[in-house]
Amino acid sequence: MKNKTVLVLGMGLAGVAVLWYAKNKAEAAVQALNPMNPDNIIHGGASSLAEEITGNEHALQDGADHVFAALDWLNPWAPDHRKVYAKTVLFGDGQ
Repeated sequence: MKNKTVLVLGMGLAGVAVLWYAKNKAEAAVQALNPMNPDNIIHGGASSLAEEITGNEHALQDGADHVFAALDWLNPWAPDHRKVYAKTVLFGDGQ
């Protein structure tokens, strides 16, 4: 009986170790594809491509700023502070 208990506990411990290892590997894979992670695979590739095309290392972020600024500028319900920021991004002087 004692040997059976040790065997079950050992297998349980081994199972926990395998699950912990798999969780860490899966977490790393998820972070590589996480859109909120600036070091993810897709963001890195798109950023490198935009930099190669434009010569500006911040081209991807600048493009996103312009897209969202245009949406704020066109949105009649956007708060005033967002409209002022959008005008600054789009037109350069906040006018």
